[in-house]
Amino acid sequence: MVVLSEKAAESFRGAGFPDEKLFYLPRGVDVERFKPGMRPPIFRAIFSGALIKRKGIHHLLEAWHRLNLRDAELWLLGSIHDEAKPYLKQFGRENVRVLGFKRDLENYLNQGSVYVFPSRLEGSAKTIYEAAASGLPMITTRSGRRGTRWRRRNYRSAGRCRCNRGRDRASVSASRDCREHGGRSATTRGGKFHVGPLSDAFVRRLRKSDPNGAINLL
Repeated sequence: MVVLSEKAAESFRGAGFPDEKLFYLPRGVDVERFKPGMRPPIFRAIFSGALIKRKGIHHLLEAWHRLNLRDAELWLLGSIHDEAKPYLKQFGRENVRVLGFKRDLENYLNQGSVYVFPSRLEGSAKTIYEAAASGLPMITTRSGRRGTRWRRRNYRSAGRCRCNRGRDRASVSASRDCREHGGRSATTRGGKFHVGPLSDAFVRRLRKSDPNGAINLL
């Protein structure tokens, strides 16, 4: 049984599957498609995913409203659900751009300064890998980065930077040097989830589980 994250493995263990039957294989990302771009002249935070409470969209909108950052904007990329509309009405302002679902997500992620994903429940969110490959430092929850095996505490940034010690998140996010350092780190980590090597690992696992050669891989 292929599982995308430890949380997924826990659910299968609860259903009676033994550990030796579970194989961890994280989501992959096409690093030829998702690449870092030019940093924008203003601070731009990006969220991608369904605009629903499970993904923390209500927390994000309230936090953005309270921050009241100057020369900054928030891009929301994803389908709008009814449960998000009251929060968009309450906390929406001129620097919150609701762009809807986009198939060419790579052309938006590479225009950001930082990626924000305050989800409260995920198995293994592919958008985390896409943002990392796009060179974006991240602010996410423990659940949001689940499956990546990136070890941090509480809200965390996939792009680590020593300059965040003793400083609040808003000032760190607004620091260009910190964002550039974090972005380079995120790109390095995102590259570790290149879909090619992960596909090879999956094929090796299939062959190992089939010593008689009954599985024919074209």
